Amino acid sequence: RRRRRGGGGLGGGRGGRGSRWRGGRGFPGHAPRLILQPIYENAVSYAQRSEGCLLVRTAFLTSPDCLTIRIEDSGTNLSDEKLSELRARVSDADADGNVTALHSIHRRLSLFYGQNARLSLSRSSLGGLCVELNIPRFGGSQHE
Repeated sequence: RRRRRGGGGLGGGRGGRGSRWRGGRGFPGHAPRLILQPIYENAVSYAQRSEGCLLVRTAFLTSPDCLTIRIEDSGTNLSDEKLSELRARVSDADADGNVTALHSIHRRLSLFYGQNARLSLSRSSLGGLCVELNIPRFGGSQHE
C-alpha cells in the first residue's frame, strides 16, 4: 500500500503555514493555504462558457529564479475594460474598500515570499483570463 503525504498541493490541505510541496533545490517548500482554490472558483463562477464548456488549464513552470504557476480559462466574456479593472483591483481594494480574492492572494504572496513575488493578469491564449503567480527562489530554506 502506498501512503500519501502532505496536504495535496498548493491549494490547501493540512500543515502549519501552508501546504507542503516538493519545490526542488532553493524553493521554500511551502505555499500559503488556499492560494489556488479562489482562482479556480473565479474561473468557474465568472467566465462565460462557450457552448456550455469551460476549459481551465494549469501549468507549473520552473526557472533558476522562480516557480511560475499559470492558471488559464477559456471564458468568452473578458473585455479589455474588465481586464484593466481586474488588474487595478489586484493592487488595491475597490472604491468601497472591498477586497477581492485576487487582491488577497497578491497580498499573501507578498507577505509570505517578499516583494519579488507577484500575481499578474493577462488574456489567456484560450480566450479568457490568465492568472500567473510568480514565487521567487530563495537561497536558503526560510520557511521550513
